[in-house]
Amino acid sequence: MHDHARATYRQAPSGMLTVPHNQEKMKSKTIGYFLMLLIPISSICQTDYRISYYPYINDAELAIIDSNFRLALENYKRAFNLVEIGFGRDYHNAALCAIELEEFDIALKYLNKLASKGIEKEYFEKNKNTYSKLYGKGFEEFLDGFEELQKSTFQQTVNYDLIGKLGEMENKDQEFRYDYKLFQDTIQKIDAENISKLVDLVDRYGFPSEEMLGLQSPYADRVGYHYIIWHHLKNWKSDTTLIDIRPIILDAVKDGQLSPEQAADYFNISESRVGGVGNFGNTGVIRFNDDIKFYILDYKDENLVNQNRKELGLCNLEDLEEKLRFHFIKEKRKSRFEVLKLGGIDQYPSEAKSIIDVKELK
Repeated sequence: MHDHARATYRQAPSGMLTVPHNQEKMKSKTIGYFLMLLIPISSICQTDYRISYYPYINDAELAIIDSNFRLALENYKRAFNLVEIGFGRDYHNAALCAIELEEFDIALKYLNKLASKGIEKEYFEKNKNTYSKLYGKGFEEFLDGFEELQKSTFQQTVNYDLIGKLGEMENKDQEFRYDYKLFQDTIQKIDAENISKLVDLVDRYGFPSEEMLGLQSPYADRVGYHYIIWHHLKNWKSDTTLIDIRPIILDAVKDGQLSPEQAADYFNISESRVGGVGNFGNTGVIRFNDDIKFYILDYKDENLVNQNRKELGLCNLEDLEEKLRFHFIKEKRKSRFEVLKLGGIDQYPSEAKSIIDVKELK
């Protein structure tokens, strides 16, 4: 990372729009404009995943929902051809589409991409049923050459020093959180130290990517640094004199180092007073104790939310609902594919239904 780019992470440029925490109305009107101003000038000439990648991935995922695997695979190919490297989840979905179409060479090509992101051989061995159509089509050779493949790919990109340092920070993050009330001052001090260290690591290595940290599965990443960012943003929204890491987050999305869904979660936290409810959409579903139905948030200003999501390269709320139905409504579910970065099911007491703005997912 160039030195002049690092400065954008230390202090906002003089022309950057800032949003005081107590100006909620102004903030909601200006958030879309704010996002564009966050883009570091040094990265304008680089590939912007929000334009060249994420929209094609969204089209591919919607095609999967319609069982149009040919269209889905075509969109995955377009996305992969326009960037240096894709995300693990996308390579796996593309491989599954290719298997459905019996284009086995293409499927194996994408499994190789997954191996290059550090997924262990054991994962593929334990999930052989998922790849049963590949038997006799090159899958055995893929497993036989697995170690050599990772030696020439993942072992060239993994950063063990970064993994170790993030692990230490994660342990520190959790050390006193079992009693926040008692150790509040200590916890906040640790949070401040951790985010400063994270900024230093980004300055030194770049934002922690899948290739640096490795994946445990196509759909599960190493989440340690997420806690550090979440906790910092919870502190930052009530004390904006702390480090503003939103430019780092947006830049990581633009450069394909962080999923836009994860970034939306971060921005939701940074602009919300209660929980993580903000104007960037929410990939989770809600259940109430006395109700078996699924619910989702009902946003008062969908245009604002859709604009904010577009700035991150995300699909609009209508498409998001389709993806949620695909995962949570039984008759629509296709468990082999994952078309969004799943959040958990948020469980609320029954009386909260009259307080939270929700609508049924059906």
